[in-house]
Amino acid sequence: YGFYDECKRRHSIKLWRKFGDVFNTLPVAAIIEDKIFCMHGGLSQELVDLNEINAIKRPCDVPDEGLLCDLLWSDPDAESSGWKESDRSVSFTFGGDVL
Repeated sequence: YGFYDECKRRHSIKLWRKFGDVFNTLPVAAIIEDKIFCMHGGLSQELVDLNEINAIKRPCDVPDEGLLCDLLWSDPDAESSGWKESDRSVSFTFGGDVL
């Protein structure tokens, strides 16, 4: 969504790769005060127990599918229900009924 192009235009592809290295080491999700579940993207059909997130070995590259991919790239969709393939060709969208 433009980040690669901006890094390339303003600095270098090497800088973009460094960002990737940093992102690959960051925590995948966090739980705040046992109330708020935070992640970059959204939910995953594969997530049954929050302890599964702790089992994800970091640093790692993000796979094209699965739990890690979904936590980073799935999107909520207020207009739909259930799970649907994302228009972005990565992960899924999910409706409010999934919550």
